[in-house]
Amino acid sequence: MIIVVNTTTHNSFTVNAFLQLALQKMQHQFIFLLQDVETFEYLLPNNCSTYVLGKIPRRNLLWKYWYNYKIPSTLKKLNATLYINVNAIISLRTTVPQILWLDNLNLSENEYLFSIAIKKYYKNNTETNLAIAKKIVVVTDAAKQKLCAAYPGLQNTTTTLPVAANSIYLPSSWQQQDDIKNNYSNGKDYFLVTTSFTNQQDFINLLKAFTQFKKWQKSNLQLLIVTQKNKLTASLLLQLASYKYKADIHLLTNVPIADYAKILSAAYAFFYPYCTTNFPVQLLEAMQSHVPVITQKTPSIEAVFTENVGYAKSIDIDDYAAKMILLYKDEKYRNQLIQNGVAFNFNFSINSTITTLWQAINAAL
Repeated sequence: MIIVVNTTTHNSFTVNAFLQLALQKMQHQFIFLLQDVETFEYLLPNNCSTYVLGKIPRRNLLWKYWYNYKIPSTLKKLNATLYINVNAIISLRTTVPQILWLDNLNLSENEYLFSIAIKKYYKNNTETNLAIAKKIVVVTDAAKQKLCAAYPGLQNTTTTLPVAANSIYLPSSWQQQDDIKNNYSNGKDYFLVTTSFTNQQDFINLLKAFTQFKKWQKSNLQLLIVTQKNKLTASLLLQLASYKYKADIHLLTNVPIADYAKILSAAYAFFYPYCTTNFPVQLLEAMQSHVPVITQKTPSIEAVFTENVGYAKSIDIDDYAAKMILLYKDEKYRNQLIQNGVAFNFNFSINSTITTLWQAINAAL
């Protein structure tokens, strides 16, 4: 069997799930479709390979060609047995069975399940097109309920896939933490922020929040920001050059996963300000590393993580600054978040993820 996974807009959980599955199913081939090789930094088992598909067109007027001609021809070239796509757009001109992996449905009230661009592309034929998928995978029961409420015909084909963190994420010893801090933060404690900046203002807001913290407490605590290198990186570095506390800021781009796991394990606290999926695995990665978590306050995130993480509004500078201050001055609060996170993470296993994923694959064939 040749399983082709479109990871052109991938996240770490998607890739890790298929890599772990590949390790258990060495008799099958897994091919990952990429935007470019620079965005894919994973060690592949012998039964895995990559194929550069390129970037998805931004304008939905070009999507018809992309999804109905380019992808089918690629699947034919690769002799695909099964195709997994990571967004809500089905390919209409291929006989290869398709699974839709939907981890970013909009669960807010009075909002479209899919982006406005996708709604325009489908117009009035969303359910008809989605029904072509042999299986639809979502990552929370709430997502399944809302999807099936909007499109009842998808009830039998929609599966909730359990989320789990990669086993590479582990707590580190005090000595290991000291070594990591020496390498990345001048030997000082640090807040870690992981995000992909889509506009410069988000970066400025983060710096303003850290400024408030530094004004409150003249500590040596640092701020590490891990992000993907993109067209904004140069302007972010320019913005940072004139920042008052620039000596305490470290902007890291395209960090290999093994290095990122070490950086995360030594963090004083982990901030994940912009959630783009219904169940961000990044939160579990921090919990598994015994690091307290502060994340974006949304109804869907609160419904899943309840009191096991701290919350802040993503665009509220004062709110994030207040959480930084609280974590620093209240050790009891910080330790409680760590304990809650560790206990919460015990509910999730990559083996459950793999089992459910393999069942969905077999059901699609």
